[in-house]
Amino acid sequence: MSESRIWDLLNLIPLPILKGALAIGGSLHHRLDQRHRKECQEMVRLTNPEWSEERVIKEMYQHIWSLPTSLLQYGKWDDPTCLSKLDGFDDFINTMANHSNDKGVVFVAAHLGPWELCAQTIARFYRPVISLYKPAKQEWINRFFRSARHRFNQTTLPKEGGMLGLYKHLRRGGAVGLVVDQHAGEDGLKSKFLGKTCTSWDSAAQLALRAKCPLVPVGIIHDGSKLRFLHEKDLMEGLDNPDASTLTHRIDQALSSMVEKAPEQWLWLGRRWGRNYRERMQEQMP
Repeated sequence: MSESRIWDLLNLIPLPILKGALAIGGSLHHRLDQRHRKECQEMVRLTNPEWSEERVIKEMYQHIWSLPTSLLQYGKWDDPTCLSKLDGFDDFINTMANHSNDKGVVFVAAHLGPWELCAQTIARFYRPVISLYKPAKQEWINRFFRSARHRFNQTTLPKEGGMLGLYKHLRRGGAVGLVVDQHAGEDGLKSKFLGKTCTSWDSAAQLALRAKCPLVPVGIIHDGSKLRFLHEKDLMEGLDNPDASTLTHRIDQALSSMVEKAPEQWLWLGRRWGRNYRERMQEQMP
């Protein structure tokens, strides 16, 4: 038994039934959440007029509601089944083989596809992962996600005060997972995401610089009945004197490229450009 009764209950429901029920929930959410739906559609239009804002956002709501099903299904796959459904993961492992095994690795991701599975996949098939999380106000939500996250070799630390624990884990050769596509406010580093002006936190870059370890963007998206594992090369490569600003720009560029592969699977509700997104997205950087 897990610590979450909701997690245990959902595990008892046949996946096809749960999937259908959550699809209905996604459709209702899309229909009733009028204000946020219109905001997200406008962000899509400002980002790329060639994308269909109505289709992208309608499918986004469906992907949000499908996350519990993805988490449950992933846990039911044994290792061979899971690896057969993970396109691109072999290439990732081959790429990571070029890095020293005694070095830690900072992995960065976006709220794309079933993003919760990024850290779980790395922890399950590569090396133990510690990831940061921001506790929800409702404890039942925290218990639900802890039950999902702690199934393999993944552990979590609360966002506040968690950086020291991440650094120690990296020094021991562990992996750290950070989701970094959040608006950083006026104190953040000025950058670009999907070609539009934003502000970004440089904490992932600072952590990698301090630990002197690779910094690798990763992601997972749904691709038909399979999952596609996305990754980029170590962002430290090719930099003689890497700094937090340059690395943060590289992170935003790499994660933007992943989002462009499946914009309907990205969390536009996260307001990447803040509440004043219209002004910021239309702002030009030199």
